[in-house]
Amino acid sequence: VRRAIGLGYNFTWTNENLQYGLFQQRESFWENDRLKAVGLPEGRELEILEDMRDLLPEAIFTEEAVLPHVSGDRPLDRGNLRQALALMEQAGWTTGEDGLLRDTDGNTLDVEFLETRQSFDRIITPYIENLRRLGVNINYNRVDPAQYQARRQAKDYDMIFGAYGSGLVEGTGFAQRYGCEDKDDIFNPAAYCTPAIDRLGEMIPEAADYDDMAAMIRAADRIMRYDYFVVPTWYLGKHW
Repeated sequence: VRRAIGLGYNFTWTNENLQYGLFQQRESFWENDRLKAVGLPEGRELEILEDMRDLLPEAIFTEEAVLPHVSGDRPLDRGNLRQALALMEQAGWTTGEDGLLRDTDGNTLDVEFLETRQSFDRIITPYIENLRRLGVNINYNRVDPAQYQARRQAKDYDMIFGAYGSGLVEGTGFAQRYGCEDKDDIFNPAAYCTPAIDRLGEMIPEAADYDDMAAMIRAADRIMRYDYFVVPTWYLGKHW
């Protein structure tokens, strides 16, 4: 379901028509050659993943690191829409006569997208429209800053436009962002938490050197991209 919802976002059209073509498609939580998972795991990264194999799906070892989908030059990419519908059907959702996706009990897939910045309407609204075409019963709710802050702290939302702050050197802050102990912290907007990432959170501050830490980050990046708990949008690969 999460990957189907991600297929509704069109980076290519958004970047070219709304952002002056200034950005690059985000692939990784760490857009850096030494920290970004690429292809199949190997070397020290593979050793780290093998040590926690019992906590991971087999696809982590047999499939290349997850990359964002490729979009077309129109707001709604029909190929991606078909893929999204197929994924929804695999997850047990079918399209009703009213065009809405429903589960086996007849429930619609209700989603609230919470935002406070009016300037983001032009980015978010086309994405909302694509999800409606998919059959998601989605509501775009723009609230005042005080309400947004309170609801964000309380994790009272389905989707927001948020971010995770990653660095070139990771330490104890990694566990605060992605660990289970602090999963309800404001630094973890998706409340993401898995045993494998928890273990990496303990290992990273004890890394022997930068290369060892980098291998651990690549392992984490691979796992988190597979879990697909955020829809990757864009990043800026240069300094203005």
